[in-house]
Amino acid sequence: MTFKPATEKHAIIEAVFGLLYARQFTAKEIEAAVAVHQQQWPELPRLNRTQVLQVQMGEGPLPDQASMPPLVAGVSFDRVKPDGKLGWRLRLDEAKIIVNCLDYVSWSEVWPKAWDYFERASEALQSRNNPIKGAFLQYVDVFEWLGNQKDYSVDKLLRRGSPYVPASVFQSGTAWHLHQGRYIEDGLPVKGRLLQRIHLDAGTSRQPSTFVKIDSYLNLDFADPMIVRGSLKEKKDRLGPIFEFLHDMDKRILRDYLTPELAKDIGLT
Repeated sequence: MTFKPATEKHAIIEAVFGLLYARQFTAKEIEAAVAVHQQQWPELPRLNRTQVLQVQMGEGPLPDQASMPPLVAGVSFDRVKPDGKLGWRLRLDEAKIIVNCLDYVSWSEVWPKAWDYFERASEALQSRNNPIKGAFLQYVDVFEWLGNQKDYSVDKLLRRGSPYVPASVFQSGTAWHLHQGRYIEDGLPVKGRLLQRIHLDAGTSRQPSTFVKIDSYLNLDFADPMIVRGSLKEKKDRLGPIFEFLHDMDKRILRDYLTPELAKDIGLT
């Protein structure tokens, strides 16, 4: 028996695309996006606001409410599929534009759609004097064990001899965790620093199946924030290759962890 990816063609259950801005979006910018919700994102009909809780710690008089800056709540727009599961979500929160895809088909189909959400969100926000200081890409892959739990073998999933997989994992049974992270500064598409954070979690919460989740998060901080004047569309030639680079890196990371057979099955070779 062996491990089976979450879908027939790949193991991806969620992909997350993000742009990081230098400052937090203002209440005015968030409300501008809310005002054009139906025109900009009719395919994302549900609107949710981020709840903000303000807490004062310590002793002393309460601050003058009039002198305090207004609390800025983020907002998200999303679509729920007929089966009740989330399909796509666009979130404008603090200093980030985030696109969640839980209906992944392929990079060639999903990335253009994610970029379109970025463009339309930037147009709606009209955030001025707010450079982009980074970008991130996150993938969540799930593999399920096919067979009896007593026959469970991590060797069918992870590659022995991989520099990222300690030998102890292969003696850990069906429940184990491997959390790693590192920074990279060489070989990047722009000057900056890349955080490579990989979390592998194995458990049996979905009885009787045994699954392994691989959560890979790649965050590239730009040494020189990217000035945006006008439409974000003008930055596609610069930001597009960055996300392509992060996508290719994620594939290389998975190849470093997975067995050659499983990597081939999900199209990584």
